[in-house]
Amino acid sequence: MNRRIFKEQTTSRGDVPFYKIGTFGKEPDAYISRELFEEYKAKYPYPEKGDLMISASGSIGRIVEFKGEDEYFQDSNIVWLQHDGALDNTFLKQFYEVVQWSGVEGTTIKRLYNKDILDTEIRFPQKEEQTHIGTFFRALDNTIANNKRKLDGLRELKKAYLQVMFPQAGETVPRVRFAGFAEPWEMRKLGDIVKVNSGRDYKHLNLGEIPVFGTGGYMLSVDESLSEEDAIGIGRKGTIDKPQLLKAPFWTVDTLFFITPKPSNELRFLFSLTQSIEWAKHDESTGVPSLSKINIENIVKYVPSYDEQKCIGSFFFALDNQIDAQTQKTEQLNRLKSAYLQKMFV
Repeated sequence: MNRRIFKEQTTSRGDVPFYKIGTFGKEPDAYISRELFEEYKAKYPYPEKGDLMISASGSIGRIVEFKGEDEYFQDSNIVWLQHDGALDNTFLKQFYEVVQWSGVEGTTIKRLYNKDILDTEIRFPQKEEQTHIGTFFRALDNTIANNKRKLDGLRELKKAYLQVMFPQAGETVPRVRFAGFAEPWEMRKLGDIVKVNSGRDYKHLNLGEIPVFGTGGYMLSVDESLSEEDAIGIGRKGTIDKPQLLKAPFWTVDTLFFITPKPSNELRFLFSLTQSIEWAKHDESTGVPSLSKINIENIVKYVPSYDEQKCIGSFFFALDNQIDAQTQKTEQLNRLKSAYLQKMFV
């Protein structure tokens, strides 16, 4: 571990980043002087490029590979193993993902002590096989990371489109429109364009094939439906800011409203519209976030003609499909890695 750094030795700006347990693997919020860094680096233990830093407090076992940059770490909370080349670090990194630390398994301890680390057993092959295993997982990790970046990029793209394809505060039309549309958007209350329906208790129903949805998504399946029409789920209590597209037939619990379009309004457009709303501004509670039917119906938004609604709805539907496909691909890769870790480590 690095030498202890005291609070009075740090500044909010400086020469060398100092990572505490809360900023480990993130952006630093503290710095130490170049002079202190060079002194401590020369006198006391300091990691080498490629060493794996481990969080030993809070979320124990979080791993960050040291890239060799000038930076310093909070002593005892962030540690690394010196092994004189007995282990390949790419192999060791994957071992850290499956390890059960001695003395902490099955407990609620949020502290990993040196003894816990040193008493933990590791089974490992010859160095050449370690390297092959590590290289395999590094390539898989890179594939996962690339797919995660693609997914993040698609989500950011959607967020940007929601900003420019729906009127923002002080605007009556969006900044970006499809060709062929120039008519002004009309100010309407949501209650004029949608019907807000309440969910109900399902415990009297038998198990079946009709999905039941709550604010967290799918819950279980029953033998009756509450709606035979596709709808938008909006949380009544708890999670109020994550609209869901509900494919009929379905049932919703009483913490989830389901919204259906009134004539001359398009469902997929309305789904995108609900995603552009800052729902926290309409929270009526002082504790658990909550919405009422009347509150939802009184929200005022600008909406276009039905034809323009269809174009916008189709655009976001296609983008959502891309996001869903990328999400599934990323999840499949993560499941694949978990399966390989189980099979390739003792």
